[in-house]
Amino acid sequence: MQTALEDFFRALRAADVRISPAEAIDAHRTVALVGFEDRVLFKDALCATLAKSAEEVDRFDR
Repeated sequence: MQTALEDFFRALRAADVRISPAEAIDAHRTVALVGFEDRVLFKDALCATLAKSAEEVDRFDR
């Protein structure tokens, strides 16, 4: 799953969502806490961890 998250971080950065190394670590911790079973919770938790503005939330959702 780590590789998939790293690919996702690259895609978000390409969409102009700024993700620092510390935020990437936070995202990995978030995934460890919420798990993968509930896709909506998983997505919402990552969005809350990584998107810092309404514009970034829109980019995250795309």
